[in-house]
Amino acid sequence: MSNTRQYPQTEGVFIPGNRGRLFSTVYLPAGGPAPVVIVCHGLPGIEKMIDYAHALREAGFAVVCFHYSGSWGADGTFSVGHCLEDADSVIDYVAANANSWFNTDNVFVIGHSLGGLVASYAIASRPEIKGGVVIMPANIAAHYRAALTDPAVEVDSEQLYSVEFGEWLNGFNWDVMKREAAEDASRFDLCTYGVRMADKDVLLIAGARDFLLPEAENLGLLRSQIEAQGKGKLQYLSFDTDHGMNTCRDAIKQSLIAFCRGAMD
Repeated sequence: MSNTRQYPQTEGVFIPGNRGRLFSTVYLPAGGPAPVVIVCHGLPGIEKMIDYAHALREAGFAVVCFHYSGSWGADGTFSVGHCLEDADSVIDYVAANANSWFNTDNVFVIGHSLGGLVASYAIASRPEIKGGVVIMPANIAAHYRAALTDPAVEVDSEQLYSVEFGEWLNGFNWDVMKREAAEDASRFDLCTYGVRMADKDVLLIAGARDFLLPEAENLGLLRSQIEAQGKGKLQYLSFDTDHGMNTCRDAIKQSLIAFCRGAMD
């Protein structure tokens, strides 16, 4: 495997995960080992952020886009807990390819929606991650807790997870989500990760028209917890866009690039 590329490359890779292969794409810029951005998409992954990957590559970053276990053809069954484990597998893969494709002194993670929860976990839990961007994250634990006491939320959650999401995913529905959360809901709570995230460079991005995951119940809680640590590393931006980032995409991309460049050694 050459350390230097004359032209940009796009490589399909199977990253080893705990349940088999994670179907992934690596976008490599020209040149030698490059700083890395790992992209964590949402649930079920219709928004894959591939245009973000191309923009980051054009800015000089190697980008790893992956599919969670049981999604989009990847092996195994899908669950939120599996998504967190899959992030660990991808980080391990990047570390194993240090100095060939990747400059592992500068590894960042970007996540949107459910991917924002996954990215928060990775930023807080893995020393290899220098920092990251969390875009309109999902506070899954709060959804679970609300369903325990509100029958209307339970009905809505059944429709959302079992029908709207479950048909895209292998072995996943609202009952799976509830069983996982009952075992340990803290894994799926953004506030579990805020204190440790405060030690790293973090950019939070809100959508002013995000009615699916309102800021006050999701990203806002994470923001407050990080800010309470008083370490001054948090950046925050709000864009006039919906949860799917269907407007302002170019501005969001440029913000991601500027953040990652500014946080590099």
